[in-house]
Amino acid sequence: MNARPSSLPTTGQVLGVLVECLGESKGKGVANGTKGQTKWAIHKQIQRLAKQSGQSKGAAGEIKGALIDGVAALFDASLKGQLVSGKILKMNFQERVMSALPRLHGGNSSEKRFTVRLIFWIVYFIDHHEWLCPQLDAAHEPDIALREWVRHTAHFCTNTLADTVRANPSLLDGLPRGISWNLPSKQLDGTVKWPLCHGFEWLQGMLADQSREELPAIVFPNDEKSRSLMCFNRMMRGGGLPGLDKIEKVVRHQWQFKDDGATISPEKLKAVLLWCRALQFALKSVEKHFDFNFMWELVDWHKRAAASNVSAAV
Repeated sequence: MNARPSSLPTTGQVLGVLVECLGESKGKGVANGTKGQTKWAIHKQIQRLAKQSGQSKGAAGEIKGALIDGVAALFDASLKGQLVSGKILKMNFQERVMSALPRLHGGNSSEKRFTVRLIFWIVYFIDHHEWLCPQLDAAHEPDIALREWVRHTAHFCTNTLADTVRANPSLLDGLPRGISWNLPSKQLDGTVKWPLCHGFEWLQGMLADQSREELPAIVFPNDEKSRSLMCFNRMMRGGGLPGLDKIEKVVRHQWQFKDDGATISPEKLKAVLLWCRALQFALKSVEKHFDFNFMWELVDWHKRAAASNVSAAV
């Protein structure tokens, strides 16, 4: 008998969406220093590999490795050609945890370490995705299977985040308390405060007045300050997402903080803004594909699950 058609995403499609969540390169941009290849070109390569993986449940090993290495190069040009995927995929889960988590305690972490940790968790997520899909296909009709995949994925990410913070409480140093601070929240006027608004308000709260005034122009450079401010305010209302290039401009800028105790490392700032961006992209995608109520169901579940772990995960 022929297998029942699946509505679930392939490994290539999942990796493609993850790149978009974390800030895809839409413009040809500036060469990243690796044989003249731009981040835009790397992103297009990832897209081609994602399509090449076809409709198979799991991408072939060489394609999966190339996809993961492409993602690594997109976030850190120095990792181009280092075959990060091979090093991580050869490890068992315990070896991966021991190689990645101790680095989180370092006070002088480099951007390269940030990317390696990011790739570690992407591989972890992909392994779980490939384990989950056959079970959902066997248990549900295609339209229900996709909704269950989204629900299960949201639960998996919440639990993984809580477990990670439990093992590394210092991850939240300098951040608002808890792992639900950047979730969408309904406002009294009926609007929604989206994750990136929470993230940039957190940054603004630490900046000195002059740096706070500079922020819109750093995110949206324009000769007219009013246009930068207009674009920034639109983003804060949930009307758009800055790409990875804009987030990196924010990270590289020399900010003046209100006091020494409020400073934050570029690596942590990058991680927080990418976390907010990915969360907003994912939840807005759920809202668009399913409905607004389903998105709030996932948000409410996260809050309850986080509250149950509050003593260990903050």
